[in-house]
Amino acid sequence: MKKKRKIIAYLAISADGYIARPDGDVEWLNRQPNDVDYGMKEFAQRLRATPRKQIWIMGGAGLIASFLDVGEIDEFDIHIIPVLIGDGIPLMAPRHRDIPLRLRSSKKFPDGVVRIRYEVVR
Repeated sequence: MKKKRKIIAYLAISADGYIARPDGDVEWLNRQPNDVDYGMKEFAQRLRATPRKQIWIMGGAGLIASFLDVGEIDEFDIHIIPVLIGDGIPLMAPRHRDIPLRLRSSKKFPDGVVRIRYEVVR
């Protein structure tokens, strides 16, 4: 029996839970310093090391919502950017659901960004 691939969502959100402004703009992400590695090197290494065992989702606003139902995702690697944008495209579309998560790790960066990694409890 083939082992199911692990699907990992790698993304950034505002402190109030949005992945982009209502029009899809993410200029607020570009304000972060360019000299800080928020785990991107590790992310790239994991991609190269296990390309057949994992699927990583990374990209612009709405990609996760249009690509998969959140229930299909196995892990979330979320970078919380210390900015409130007030309105926009939420990380999760409003629905009545309850998907339990287990914290795998968290890390605070000097500029206030926080990286949290969750796995979906099945």
